Amino acid sequence: EPLAPLVTAVVAPEEPNALGGALAAADRNIIAPILVGARAAISEAAAELGRPLDGIEIVDVPDHAAAAHAAVDLVADGRAGALMKGHLHTDDFLRAVLRSEVGLRTDRQLSHVFVMEIPMYHKLLLITDAAINIYPDLVQKAAIVQNAIDLLRQLDVDKPKVAALSAARRA
Repeated sequence: EPLAPLVTAVVAPEEPNALGGALAAADRNIIAPILVGARAAISEAAAELGRPLDGIEIVDVPDHAAAAHAAVDLVADGRAGALMKGHLHTDDFLRAVLRSEVGLRTDRQLSHVFVMEIPMYHKLLLITDAAINIYPDLVQKAAIVQNAIDLLRQLDVDKPKVAALSAARRA
């Protein structure tokens, strides 16, 4: 039985690539997006894509930092189950995620995952932590891998195969 799409607060999908990624995930029934950002810019991006936004909730917040906070609030309140970064600076996004009063910080290692579907490849490809944990130690690497495994399980992948690569290998 297929999983229901994950309600996802998409922060600042105000340009065609950012909005297009969210809509592609929605088309594949992976997410049910709530678009959080400047309504006019989101509508303009949708027009450039030739895509209607009928039936998709838009939370109109014109400032990127405020949009990130509003999206985090949606997750903290249980209205959304995930966040997706759109066209905003990573520091604005993470500041909202990590804020002490209503952020999403837990006792687990913070990491992120890019989920990609490549037409010529037979399964999803995930790249984790390309920017947040610059030089993780072994304990942090284990936590990052566990976070990716947990995400794969949420995506209904029962037996994830993990290949760890390090760009900072030392001889």
